[in-house]
Amino acid sequence: MSSAIHRRPREARLRDIVFAPRPISEFGAQHEFFLLCLAAVSAASGVSPADIRSPRRGRAPVARARHLAIYLQHVVFGASLSCCGKSFARDRTSVRHACAKIEDERDEPAFDCAVARLEDALLAQHAMLIEFSGFF
Repeated sequence: MSSAIHRRPREARLRDIVFAPRPISEFGAQHEFFLLCLAAVSAASGVSPADIRSPRRGRAPVARARHLAIYLQHVVFGASLSCCGKSFARDRTSVRHACAKIEDERDEPAFDCAVARLEDALLAQHAMLIEFSGFF
């Protein structure tokens, strides 16, 4: 009985290497903030974390969810544009564009209220993690 080894084309393997999310150790403390933002936006939008983090643009709801997650990491946790770009496998100019899009959308009162609640929830979650970190 022989087992066939299925190999993907070289171009696909190279694309995965180039656009793969960076290892956790490369982010340091900001990785925790990235995960919090990713989970919060995924829960609020219904878009999976894998789709939000995907190197592909995706459909409009996926791109909007990614923009919001990037915005929250930058604004709530003070991550630099470059750090946000590394977290989401994007260029810092793409991060700047995402933040500008969300800022423009915050002119709508309902959206602004929803984003403010997400900001508050993220800060509360982070405070809880700090409080309980001594127990584990």
